[in-house]
Amino acid sequence: MKEFDIIVFGGTGYTGIHVVREMFLTGKCETLSWALAGRSADKMKKVLQTIAAETNVNDYSDVGVIVANVDDIDSIEKMCVNAKLLINCVGPYYLWGRQVVEACLAANTHYLDISGEPLFMEQMEADYHEKAEELGLVITSACGFDSVPADVGVRYIQSHFPGTLTAIETYVNARVGDRGFSVHLPTFQCVVNGFKNRPSLIKFRKERKLSKVPKLGAPFHPKSGVWRENGLFCSPFAGSDRSVIMRTQRYLYEKGLSAPISVVKVP
Repeated sequence: MKEFDIIVFGGTGYTGIHVVREMFLTGKCETLSWALAGRSADKMKKVLQTIAAETNVNDYSDVGVIVANVDDIDSIEKMCVNAKLLINCVGPYYLWGRQVVEACLAANTHYLDISGEPLFMEQMEADYHEKAEELGLVITSACGFDSVPADVGVRYIQSHFPGTLTAIETYVNARVGDRGFSVHLPTFQCVVNGFKNRPSLIKFRKERKLSKVPKLGAPFHPKSGVWRENGLFCSPFAGSDRSVIMRTQRYLYEKGLSAPISVVKVP
């Protein structure tokens, strides 16, 4: 018997705090049993206290606090055993993700994360898709800005396009507010590692030897380097959007649900 419907792992980090806030704002703490997991019980209790005050939640006594550390596999396994769904907010995932996915599979626990790391995501799919399908489990990455807007946006365009959509370019326009901008360390590490692991990702894709998805329509020549579009400077976006979109397109094609987009370039 699982003790909690949801466990948020890494709830004291930048993204984890946003997840905790949404749990309170949407009233999920009233309808679901859930817990916060991380390295420091004191920090987790402080986060719960602070967010509860911000969101006018008076009683959060049912929210559990679980001490778990990615360096301690035993603690990770015990955490996963107690959850129906684990939301993993601990990155970088190329360092700390695999052991959590494996623990979720062993515990028959659904898994979500907010990874934007293509190599990690594609390796998890290659290594654990069949096992997860056999167990009836959901193992899903990129459940955040990377890459829900891009993937859902492409599907929306496909479903409303007057004809067969064969190619698309997606753009991200970053605006800096009055307070400036900052990047927290794990995100910076993921970006740097993404560039570093690009050769490994290309090699991994070649070694998988997946069947080719047919290319439809006229040849599409994606841009590279730096160019101007509508008065703005543009460059390729080193994120997970293309990886996620193309995997969705492959799945839809192989299931006979949709004609694939042949090329997706994500500046």
